[in-house]
Amino acid sequence: MAIKLILGRKKRIIVILIIFGLIYLLISLLTSSSHGEQSVLICNYGPEVQDKLRDLLLRTKESLITLGLTYFLCYNSLWGSLKMETVLPWVNYLEICLINDEISHMDEAYIFRIFKNKNLKMSYISSNGVYLITDSQVAEPVIKLILFEKDTVTSQYRRVGWRNRLVPPNSCEAIHCFPPMLIDKPLPMSSLLNVPIPAPREKEEIQKYLFPDNWWKDIEPEKCKKENH
Repeated sequence: MAIKLILGRKKRIIVILIIFGLIYLLISLLTSSSHGEQSVLICNYGPEVQDKLRDLLLRTKESLITLGLTYFLCYNSLWGSLKMETVLPWVNYLEICLINDEISHMDEAYIFRIFKNKNLKMSYISSNGVYLITDSQVAEPVIKLILFEKDTVTSQYRRVGWRNRLVPPNSCEAIHCFPPMLIDKPLPMSSLLNVPIPAPREKEEIQKYLFPDNWWKDIEPEKCKKENH
């Protein structure tokens, strides 16, 4: 009898720990930034980083075209394209969004091989649904391929990744839902680092969903304003 009581208590403790673990993950997801912001802000990375990013962008674009995937600028890279047709000076990465339904049906080894043919290294962050693309010889800078999928409940596109799937589908501020009409084909072309690249429809409209708390604000960080002015 005593043994059964002890075992019962252990099971309850395990269940409680699992519940607290899930709550912790949800809190971490909702309070952490998913926009890829750097921990240490550098206000101007300079032309050398931009040249490297342009080279990465050209090779990544060729790989995506070879794979026949839908891709478009998003997040900070879309801001850079819309406001100055280049990378934001305080950002040392690029963000391109993809449709998960298209890439999930492909053989992963084939996808990796296409990028490898362009001397690119590819890795996947399953928690946030992001592929990281770098030159095969160096770890920086990086292009982030961010996956979105159409939700069957809301009929909107939302972020992929196990962290995002822990969040209810109607929690759109956390998982960055946006309406399908914004990526109806054919997508309009924009320019980034003098490279033509597809962008969502209606210009900055998608940013209202990707940056729900501050899309209307000046995007230049306060620290950089002080340094530049």
